[in-house]
Amino acid sequence: MRVLIIKDEEQTQSIMEHILVEEGYAIDYTYNVEEGLYFAENVAYDLIIISVCYPRKESIEICQEIRSKKIGTPILILTNKSSVRDRVKWLNAGADDVFIYPFAIEELQAKISNLLSREGLSKSAVLKAGNIVINTATKEVYKGEECIQLNKKEYLIFEYLMHNPNTIITRAMIQDHVWGIEYDSEENLVEVYICRLRQKLNKGEKLNVIQTVRGMGYRLNVK
Repeated sequence: MRVLIIKDEEQTQSIMEHILVEEGYAIDYTYNVEEGLYFAENVAYDLIIISVCYPRKESIEICQEIRSKKIGTPILILTNKSSVRDRVKWLNAGADDVFIYPFAIEELQAKISNLLSREGLSKSAVLKAGNIVINTATKEVYKGEECIQLNKKEYLIFEYLMHNPNTIITRAMIQDHVWGIEYDSEENLVEVYICRLRQKLNKGEKLNVIQTVRGMGYRLNVK
């Protein structure tokens, strides 16, 4: 599953976000309303979380903008201060739920699971590109009839590429998507994991499923 988190300021990763990553969610972050709207329009997300310290006009406007563009992705508002009036404004603007800090992480997990299991989301559970299929609910990857065994990081990278077939994805984009602030820029983990993925996916084929675009990044090569 892929989640977009839009924050109203640059905060360190919360416990909630660490738990989402541990459970296998792929997370994209943005601290900019315009960028958040661009991501929501151009990337297939399963859930959008808008995290705001205080009720802000921008958070209401982005909900309205997302819905005006016929994007049906569930929107969850996380905030530490709000009135009944604020919550009603968010819901009227298109948010699916509003959750107020502090909360038990188990309760948040239940809310997220409920939103993700909402009718209609099953369409996004399966990603297909060429003869490769990913079931994002079960984390299973198939190439033809063969099940490809991937570890957590390999899966997160490959799911990210599957969401963007035939598109150049930079090394920095993969770093931010999979490791976030934990990434040590001096390590070459992206290259290591791409190499492992190729070994598992190519199986002796001459054409790499994951191509290197010199000086730019990587591209999932599917027809």
